[in-house]
Amino acid sequence: MANPNIISTTDIRGTTSFLKITTANTAIVQNSTANSVCKINSLMVTNTDGANSVLFTGFIYRSPTANTHFGYNINIPPQTSLVVLTKDASVYLQENDVIYLRASAPSGLDAMCSYEVII
Repeated sequence: MANPNIISTTDIRGTTSFLKITTANTAIVQNSTANSVCKINSLMVTNTDGANSVLFTGFIYRSPTANTHFGYNINIPPQTSLVVLTKDASVYLQENDVIYLRASAPSGLDAMCSYEVII
């Protein structure tokens, strides 16, 4: 797993990923670019259900023995949004790290993640 020196950056690519969150662990960001890091700028989750709250869980997968939750069973009321991660508390994904999201109901939560791939 590479952890390159980002002072000697040669390329920065900004992108935004979108995801309909289900009850399965589903990746919204995966750093699969060799010798790079992904800097997470923001992750927002919205409950689009008009009547039901949904529980949200998110974690970073590094290896089978190194998973870290940044949100666990957070109740998101109907028709509300939650800013889960921001650049005020920087999160960097090393090579092969993945952000997985999961919901307690099969539909109702949308996610949007803004990030930069730094090479």
